[in-house]
Amino acid sequence: MLGLILDSQRDAVFAVKERKIIYANRSAVKLAGYGLDELLERDFNLLVDPDEDPHLMALAQQRGRNQNREIQFDLIPKTGGPIPVATVLNHRFHDQLGHLFIASVHDLRLRRKLTKKIKRSEREFRQIIENLPDTFYRTDANGIITMLSPSSSRLLGYTPAEAIGTKLADYYYHPEDRDHVMQKLAANHGKPIQVDSALRHKSGHLVWVFSHLYARTDDDGNFIGVEGVTRESTKRKLDEERWIYAANHDFLTGLYNRNYFNAELERAMRRAKRKDDQLTLIYFDLDGFKSINDNHGHDAGDELLSSIAAQVKHYFRESDLIARIGGDEFAILFENELPPQSAREVAEQLVMLCRHPLEYHGRTLKVSASAGVARYPCHGDCPKTLLKSADNAMYQAKLAGKNRIALLN
Repeated sequence: MLGLILDSQRDAVFAVKERKIIYANRSAVKLAGYGLDELLERDFNLLVDPDEDPHLMALAQQRGRNQNREIQFDLIPKTGGPIPVATVLNHRFHDQLGHLFIASVHDLRLRRKLTKKIKRSEREFRQIIENLPDTFYRTDANGIITMLSPSSSRLLGYTPAEAIGTKLADYYYHPEDRDHVMQKLAANHGKPIQVDSALRHKSGHLVWVFSHLYARTDDDGNFIGVEGVTRESTKRKLDEERWIYAANHDFLTGLYNRNYFNAELERAMRRAKRKDDQLTLIYFDLDGFKSINDNHGHDAGDELLSSIAAQVKHYFRESDLIARIGGDEFAILFENELPPQSAREVAEQLVMLCRHPLEYHGRTLKVSASAGVARYPCHGDCPKTLLKSADNAMYQAKLAGKNRIALLN
């Protein structure tokens, strides 16, 4: 029965008594390349390189102290080159056979081939990482950087030796942004995400980066860290901000433009409807502005528009939405409720601001303003009708003599 069990083992099994092979299972016969009758009663050094034999036998003689200890050596088969093997020597005492050793011999060729392949893959992976133009990084579950490619020096000024072992969150310009990234990772249930992040360079300045990252998990699905590739995106981010600014602002005055104002007005009206609030809209244009352009040139007109816009912007609060609607027409939206008297006083102060003269290349440029005031919801329940109501009120002011305001009833 024992023979049947041992013959079914994949590893070679030899029983050795006083250096003589007294048993070999099928795997042992196959590994050695000898017939069973060629192995039995032969000295075990038949299978061992003469240079290794003394060392191997010395280990074997230590018996108990090396129970279950793996010993590696080259097994010499009948034909072919040496075979790297690992054996575990176990000393046994048999009632009839006396002291003997059981050697379980494992062929290491596949293990070494796999180890070599793994090492080659690791070497190739590291070569790829080290030569990436982007920066590769890996963290553990606590956010500690465990791997970092050399390009980090170009990105943030830190070498891998400086950064490995530190917390990734420490490099965020706003540390709380790291929490937002982790929340987004968790919400994506293991799928990769793309994020823009503001990091702090070693010299202290802000660096925008664009990252592809994913949550690493073990075989049981437990979170073990983050891995990602990141590249600098400062120029792209600044370009985007400039494009967004240009899309929403008037290039001459720096005020919001018509498109942005209309969109914000619509959102403000939705908020006011939900809260049952009121809005106040002042629409005004400059009296006599055309004559400035005609008599002094468009550069003078542009300078005057910019001056008036700056004064108005300085006077009102940041929460008040001020826009150049087009030409010499402007609008201001107040989300907080203004009583009629307060709306009148604000509009009159606005008209007064516009009367301030501007000295331009030795000439005095001066205009006045006409303003109309309309309120949501009584003068319009959508942006178009509310703007039209304010515009009508402004023209009432003009018809009444200009340089004044008009409030709709």
